Parts: sequence; structure tokens; C-alpha cells
Amino acid sequence: MEKKAISIIALDPRAARSYGRDVEGLFGEVADVSVFSVMDGSAMGMLPHADLFAASTDAFGSPEELARHVPIDSQTMAVQASFRWQELRRLKELPAGSRVLFVNMTETMAREAIAQLEQFGITHVH
Repeated sequence: MEKKAISIIALDPRAARSYGRDVEGLFGEVADVSVFSVMDGSAMGMLPHADLFAASTDAFGSPEELARHVPIDSQTMAVQASFRWQELRRLKELPAGSRVLFVNMTETMAREAIAQLEQFGITHVH
């Protein structure tokens, strides 16, 4: 059986490698996984053919921008990062009113992640 090709696209190269390891762990026996990043320039220009392109929601500004980098008629899907349950539990254990520093790639990404934390019930910290 010929292996499928899965391409992972993320904003940050570290995130791309991390997502790639996760996908490789799940599908490595049946698919070759390639990773690309907007920040290091590897995701720019027309990307090589793949059976599936999985792009993080922060990689490009719009689906139309993503479409400029993948071959026509390619299968694409969005990858939305979330939080590990063990990390959410650790945050819930912080004393109410604690001041915490949240860091992300951009201010917009930080605000979106904080909103996601609030949806998970992390509302007791500042």
C-alpha cells in the first residue's frame, strides 16, 4: 500500500514540528508527514502536492490566503490548538484572584486563547 502524504502548516516552526510529531504518531504507518511554517518561510509559495493539508487557524489570515499556497483541488482542514486537560486542572488549582502572565505568538492569539480558557471555566484568575 502506498503511503499518503500529509502536510502540516503552522505559523511558528516549533508549532509545526509539534503538530507534525502528533500526526506522525497517529498516522506514521500509513502517511508521510511534512511540516511547513509561515514564520520561517517554508510555507510560502506553492507547496508540493499532498493528500491532505492541515493548517493551523493562525497560519494565514484567511482561507483564500491558504488557497494561494496549496495546489488546486487539494483537501484542506483547519487545525485548532487547544489546551491539555492536565494544564487546565493546574490552572484551576491556582488561588482565586492570582495574577498570571499569558504569552502567545501575537496579541490576537493571546486574546483568543484567554477567551478559550474562559470557556473552559478558567475565570478565577487575572
